Amino acid sequence: MKKLSLLTFAILIVSFFTLTIGCYQPTAKSARRGGIPPAPVPTTQGEYEMPKVFWNLWADRGKENIQYEPIYDSLEKGKRYNIVFDLSAFEYRWKKMTTLGGQVSSATSEAIKQTLADRYADRMLILAFSLPDTTYFEKPNDQNIRKNMIIDLDKIRIIQERKDKFRDDNVDNKWLDIVESNKEESVYVFGHTVFSLTTRKDCQDGWASVAIVLFHENRPIDEMKAVFCIGKCKEEERPKINYKPSSFEFLSEKSHPPDGSLYLLELEKGKLVGLFCTESSDPGLHINCTNLDNDLNKVSMDKQMNKIFSELGKYDSEEALKRTGKTLMENIFGNEIQPAYKIFKSFVRKKIIATKSSKTRPSLFVRVVTGDGEVSPYIPYGLLLITADNDDDTAFFLGQHFRVITPLPQRQSYAYNQNCISNYVAFLPPEHTDNQPLALANLGMSDALDVLNAHKFMSIKQINDYLKNKTLISSPTILLIQSHHAEDRIYWTQESNYIAPGDFLFPFGSPSIAILNACETSANDEDGFVKQLNSLGVDAVVATSSQVNGYMTGRFVFCLRKILEESKNTKTLALSQLFHDATVRCLWSETNEAGLMKQKFKANALKYILLGNGDLRICTK
Repeated sequence: MKKLSLLTFAILIVSFFTLTIGCYQPTAKSARRGGIPPAPVPTTQGEYEMPKVFWNLWADRGKENIQYEPIYDSLEKGKRYNIVFDLSAFEYRWKKMTTLGGQVSSATSEAIKQTLADRYADRMLILAFSLPDTTYFEKPNDQNIRKNMIIDLDKIRIIQERKDKFRDDNVDNKWLDIVESNKEESVYVFGHTVFSLTTRKDCQDGWASVAIVLFHENRPIDEMKAVFCIGKCKEEERPKINYKPSSFEFLSEKSHPPDGSLYLLELEKGKLVGLFCTESSDPGLHINCTNLDNDLNKVSMDKQMNKIFSELGKYDSEEALKRTGKTLMENIFGNEIQPAYKIFKSFVRKKIIATKSSKTRPSLFVRVVTGDGEVSPYIPYGLLLITADNDDDTAFFLGQHFRVITPLPQRQSYAYNQNCISNYVAFLPPEHTDNQPLALANLGMSDALDVLNAHKFMSIKQINDYLKNKTLISSPTILLIQSHHAEDRIYWTQESNYIAPGDFLFPFGSPSIAILNACETSANDEDGFVKQLNSLGVDAVVATSSQVNGYMTGRFVFCLRKILEESKNTKTLALSQLFHDATVRCLWSETNEAGLMKQKFKANALKYILLGNGDLRICTK
């Protein structure tokens, strides 16, 4: 095929992706023709254009070849099934499908559509990984954990160029005239793959999940989950699937893919399945992935994590933080003899050596998705302890050498943005406050905010007036909140006089950054500050995972200013680099002047976490 120009290709693809949604249902005639994808059922009267692009996942009746006819009811124990995953122009809906069958479809995210639009090639390789619930399915062999899925971009262009339309009165006949007889070669099916999974003979009756995690090269792009009935199931016990397409935007040529990815997805009853993936040295593989086989359970993990961080104080010794880091490692990877633990530890050490002379730190992408599709509470993965291999070696924390990429709950943009942000807004305690922790914070900041030309607001009234001014908020902003925080309230003098997440009403200019510089601001409550700010255009948040020392919070702001000043010759600095240098290069070695022992903060600096897009650019002058 003759390659299109970038502009022509982008126009064609983007135009295609704005068309309306459709679905299809199988017909008796199509079944007689060998399972051809059946005719679409229009969702509106009159002409109906080609729909969005959909992921579809189902258990197929075909034993050797895909029949495009699902198993409508429950799966039997001790049998092998073909679990089919495809990308199609249609959302599959079969009339005979019962609630036991487990078929699921969902429109792809905007980021996926943009990815397809950005590609010059005729085809694109997607890597799909299956994560079945091994309580109900046999552990798949290597050939059925990972599959290559070729996306035919030419088919998408053909559909757009033909501008296919159907009318309500001839949908079935028109479909059968157009669709090719070989279903997976249909012009409407852009790519597919098949996982062969076997149900366990000894499992109990119940609902079983199969999760699919998708990568393009070494970039995570999406995930999907279906629930199947094994044996006999009660409808009222069926887990809900609130599938929310991811919006990962790692796929821009200028964005930086992670060096490693850690995925944890909740199935039923708190059970977690996980993958740890790294870039492969084999160009044919792109990435290597290892299953986390240590019986992870979200409920017990959450309890353990809450216990860990509730026991941390405002200032903790190095040994106490090392114990925390070791517990975090064991909660995720199991003990030191587990394969995943060894592989992760080896990856970290090798990556540090490989990037020793580079200014860019290696990165780890971490995503934990709960059963309801929400991102799990944020954990300071920078505190993961990489233990010593021998007596001549030393233990260290992951965050000393790695950038950790943790998604935000709603807007998950990781796109490169060349425009830098220079507008600082600060919600601050009164300059001469009697509150000791806040007075220490003011002392620690020194003149940092004056140097940054920040717009300061030092009273609840001033802050409320700012939040109600839609014009002021509409600019890309770096918002600093220096305060106390408890129970989703930020306050300065007394808890009865506070700002709540709901007080943020208007969207910030995109992209914007928030620095929540108070105790435990990363708590992922249902309607917390992180979630609310993210929904209003904030693409990156700096927050704290536990209690923090008042003077340390001030010095953190001082360190931000110091690193920006040192980098003024570069004109802009990536947020991830600024965060790493401010915490590890600067705050780590700062002394707690407010403490009796005058100790350095060291690993206490890793209580800060960066959430969201670390590629946002900050103006340095």
